[in-house]
Amino acid sequence: MPVTNPDAIYYASGSTPMSAEDISAAEATSVQAALDSLINNNRQVQTFVWANTTARNAQTGMVEGDMGYQRDTDTTYRYTGSAWVAFYPGGTAPVIPTSVAGAGTSLNVVTGLISFTSATNVEVDGCFTSAFRNYRIVVESTGTAANVAITLRTSGGVDSVTNYDRTELLGRNATASSSTSLNGANAILIGFANTLFQSSLEISGPQLAIPTTMLTVSGIHANPAASSTSNGIVANYITHRPSTSYAGFALRYSAAQSGTVRVYGLA
Repeated sequence: MPVTNPDAIYYASGSTPMSAEDISAAEATSVQAALDSLINNNRQVQTFVWANTTARNAQTGMVEGDMGYQRDTDTTYRYTGSAWVAFYPGGTAPVIPTSVAGAGTSLNVVTGLISFTSATNVEVDGCFTSAFRNYRIVVESTGTAANVAITLRTSGGVDSVTNYDRTELLGRNATASSSTSLNGANAILIGFANTLFQSSLEISGPQLAIPTTMLTVSGIHANPAASSTSNGIVANYITHRPSTSYAGFALRYSAAQSGTVRVYGLA
């Protein structure tokens, strides 16, 4: 039967006679379709919340355009009519960089874990090379030494025992102090002893023929910690003035200690 446009209501023509019932049924069908279209086009978007992917996959009753939020991944989804897809304003997912040039420092293991037992001299040779300009040294030890020092040394095993300039910031229990010493015989990390000792040293340019600088942070504690002169933390900035290239270093303890050393190159 012919229909009018745009209302899509059937009408009678000379070749297709229609009864009143036909016209009434056709009009009812057309009106219902128009109402359905109006309802569907103006339906409010539903928003769902799921605990995880399993709950999202079990969702029913959604239509194209519905939104959802998954709590375990903090992700928003939109239903396409056939699947839930991650929704990002603007249509593109944010790019999360895995690395940013200049934003951080990569640690590269130069030496394996070096262990020592009841030692007063710990020598690490050949660790400073042209592969890295800067290095980090991590020292952990236990014992009763009254003085712990690090001394730069040449690859031939001869200690450099002069021209160390040091600025120290000391916190010992409830007391803080600072001091400067010039032309020392070594780069002292800490000057008092205890059961647990740890130090981290950042060394700049030891393998280059330039003055070598060190930034060190060292701490000690009794075990268990106690309110005594044996607890403290020391920060040092040390300059070793000679424009000399060094390939290694030595730890010199005034009394035997046991512990570990590890060297990292800084990229």
